[in-house]
Amino acid sequence: MKVLLSLFIFFSFSAHAQSWNQVTKLMDNAFKARLFGAGGLYVGDGAGPRFEHHLGESDSGKIFDVASLTKVVATATSVMVLEQQGRLSLSDKLSVYFPKFSGGLKDDVTIEDLLRHRAGLAAGARPATSEGLEAYVTRITQAALNYRPRSKTVYSDLSFILLGRIVEMISGKTLASFSDENIFRPLKMVSTTFSVPSENLNRCIPTSVENNCKVHDPTARALLPASVGNAGVFSNIEDLSRLARMYLNKGELDGVRILEEATVVKMGTPIGPRALGWDSTSEYATAPRGDVFPAGISFGHTGYTGTTMWIDPKSQTFYLFLSNRVFMGDTRTSKPFTVFRRQISTAIAKTIYEL
Repeated sequence: MKVLLSLFIFFSFSAHAQSWNQVTKLMDNAFKARLFGAGGLYVGDGAGPRFEHHLGESDSGKIFDVASLTKVVATATSVMVLEQQGRLSLSDKLSVYFPKFSGGLKDDVTIEDLLRHRAGLAAGARPATSEGLEAYVTRITQAALNYRPRSKTVYSDLSFILLGRIVEMISGKTLASFSDENIFRPLKMVSTTFSVPSENLNRCIPTSVENNCKVHDPTARALLPASVGNAGVFSNIEDLSRLARMYLNKGELDGVRILEEATVVKMGTPIGPRALGWDSTSEYATAPRGDVFPAGISFGHTGYTGTTMWIDPKSQTFYLFLSNRVFMGDTRTSKPFTVFRRQISTAIAKTIYEL
């Protein structure tokens, strides 16, 4: 009987390990091609991990600059916490918060338009030398719109910088403090911050030699020490897996509720190519969604430094990929890393769906 049980365990484990071989091979090849210096993959469900693979100095506790994952990890989630509390409405006009953002087409732009990247704003704008956050926000709210709001979708850092500022104006706290108090600490995301504390520097994977473990995004870095809504969060796989599980579990994890179930459903439902903060079917979603995860049902986001979070309510799974792509040469790695993103996502989904 013991022999039969041992054989059953052996073959079950072997079959499971075999199913992730293509995923492992893709990661190993990308690492050998120097598309990232350190990288970690975590595939999980609402209960915990299904598969992990780390290369370089990565492990589940190593801290990465997650770049634009900030938009969903901190900013969009914070906005929806405030909406649940009745302290803002997605239909609020921006002119309520930014009086300079008014006149003509600006008068009808709402918080929801910011979340869905359809507010008429440019993709980005570099801060002037020594320009603080307040002056920067004033400048971008006074600028002319780039297109008619809601006529198309243009991925915009500016939209999320304004959203982050709205969180601060309503709460009276910095975006970093509000996110920590309402998302990170309740979820026990103990290593997630807008800057890396000195005691955690030895666990941080650098994105450049010059900036080491300061935020890579040039706009967020120029506006330091302010925490802004487009980029700047540092986190690890342990923490981000807890956030993803919260979303899969309809807003709750380990008895702690962050979002109401209806809020989670609303956030993941696209109107056009974008959901609320999350990507769904835009051109930027093609690679991280891959060829299998269902379009219009699954949702996620990427970060410029080489990070991805993708959540699939249909299979009740998610995957996280954290890396320091830009450390290996931004221009050199950009296009091949996009190809790799699509390949790895497709391989993960094929394994999950047993295709």
